[in-house]
Amino acid sequence: MPNNKLGDATITNFTRPNGASQKMTTLTLDAAVPPARVLRVLNAALKSIAGTHRCLETPAPYAQIRGVNGVGVEYGLLYHIDSTKTTAGTPRHLVLESVLDQLHLAGIAIAVPKQDVFHAEMPQRQFDARALEDRDTLLKRIELFAALLPEERRTLAGSMQERFYPASTAIIRFAEPGESMFVLFEGAVEVHVSLAEGQAESRVARLRAGSFFGEMSMMTGAPRSATIIATTDCVAYEISKEDIAPLIQNRPDIARALAEVVAQRRAADAAARAGAAKGSGEEDQKSFMQQTLGRVLKFFGLAGAGRHGEGARATAR
Repeated sequence: MPNNKLGDATITNFTRPNGASQKMTTLTLDAAVPPARVLRVLNAALKSIAGTHRCLETPAPYAQIRGVNGVGVEYGLLYHIDSTKTTAGTPRHLVLESVLDQLHLAGIAIAVPKQDVFHAEMPQRQFDARALEDRDTLLKRIELFAALLPEERRTLAGSMQERFYPASTAIIRFAEPGESMFVLFEGAVEVHVSLAEGQAESRVARLRAGSFFGEMSMMTGAPRSATIIATTDCVAYEISKEDIAPLIQNRPDIARALAEVVAQRRAADAAARAGAAKGSGEEDQKSFMQQTLGRVLKFFGLAGAGRHGEGARATAR
């Protein structure tokens, strides 16, 4: 084969040292966004698809700063694929899809050329965790709170507490008491449970920014049903019983809407783990919703309001 042909070709080694092939995709974000925050979001996006969608879990994917230019900071997304089973196109698409989704949820925009002239107010480049408006926007994207009125959601946004958890930290532990839930703002976590009595806990799910967990403890005071471990540095908002109690007491039909979303989520999770068909267990879901509603009303001192607010419904998961 002529040397000029070899020089122009893409050559893939399928055998040595193994079938894993490292790939890298880059993107540029505004320099005003702290690099530590960007890396937290990007690493969460990469870890969330590791081991799935043809992206290998080992070697672990990671993000790094590649350089700085006139537009912003260039970040590299490094990941591995099995070259014997897939081409580079599909994994690259899935990596970028995951990254763009996490950047959107974190309120971080792709950098724009600095020579642009803005004659109006500058667009927002990132969420500010201290700003009430940005906290309200985050809650608006969480289906659990879809039944809240705008003023109720803003009240909750103002009372929830920002928490930071380093990687490998257990945010909550199975069977521990608790009366709060968490909304993940940045980072990624793993859900660990014991699938059988006496067995060690194992990972059953990964959660990314925009997810929530611990809602049953907040709504009913029940012990934690799983262990949640931060796989990257995480920023989360903690919402306690005291934060949401005034809303439920003023409008008890909120409790019914929250209970319905929790029941739908539980049914979907159970079906996914058991491989059940979509839509199965509707009667069990309805029964669990009614039980949860009763526990919520009792927990918040509204045991006599079980039939209140029949019309309130949350958006289906």
